[in-house]
Amino acid sequence: MLDLDAAGGLNDERAEDLRMHLEAWVLPTLLGYQRAARALLDYLKAPERKRYIKGESGPARVLGARVSVDWFRLGQPMPSQFKAVDRLGFCERILLEASPGWSGAGTGTLFTRAGKGSCSIVWRADDGQTPAVLSAHYSE
Repeated sequence: MLDLDAAGGLNDERAEDLRMHLEAWVLPTLLGYQRAARALLDYLKAPERKRYIKGESGPARVLGARVSVDWFRLGQPMPSQFKAVDRLGFCERILLEASPGWSGAGTGTLFTRAGKGSCSIVWRADDGQTPAVLSAHYSE
């Protein structure tokens, strides 16, 4: 991610140019990471996200986000009753509320109620400091 960011692949001005090069050079893994990072940036900028995460200022950044790029790279099964932005916003909010003072490398799982069922949220510190939502699993 650091190299993609340094190459401009995570900013709006150079992302398309880098995408074309990654396709031409047949680098599917890097292309997958870049696509996932762009999807993460789109989510971070989504107006609907503000229902769950309030008071953030500054530019959206992939590095240090509270959502792992692997949420988008690996894909997540989506229960039909949730919109993608609502599901991820819910998970991000739960992680934010549960981890106000966490820092340092690590991984873990949070369990919470979700409507009539429950939700387990798997997190890890992609940047070595910030807990980030990696996956979520719902059961009723």
